[in-house]
Amino acid sequence: MRFFKGGNEEPGFQMAPMIDCVFLLLIFFMSASSFNAPEAQLNIDLPAVSSKTQAKIGEDVVVNVLSDGSVMVNEKLYGSPGSKDLPELVAMLIDLTKIFETQPVIIFADPDVPHERVVDVLNACAAAKIKSVSFLVPEETILRIGNK
Repeated sequence: MRFFKGGNEEPGFQMAPMIDCVFLLLIFFMSASSFNAPEAQLNIDLPAVSSKTQAKIGEDVVVNVLSDGSVMVNEKLYGSPGSKDLPELVAMLIDLTKIFETQPVIIFADPDVPHERVVDVLNACAAAKIKSVSFLVPEETILRIGNK
């Protein structure tokens, strides 16, 4: 076996491979790190539930719109079937919002009632400044629509 006998030259330090390694490590750590702000550092105010807020919510108010156009809440009629303004319903809802500011209203309309009457109830909710209105749909209606 023949060995190469070099001269008295000392091996030099190569900078190019070292720079390549440093850049590869830099790219690896940059891609592995996360640039998204953690959720704990976001400045948002989440709603808190306390006994004070629970006490401000009343029972569900369900406005029933019957097939003849009459409007009923808790088995009490509000307005005649021909009345578009529904002043009694508006007055009741205004009194309710004075007590419970964020009171939601649920509208349950008979399938045979004209849509115009439901719009009258929605207008009454808007006049009373109700901010949360939802509709209650019977389960058999949902099943009938789903089977089509």
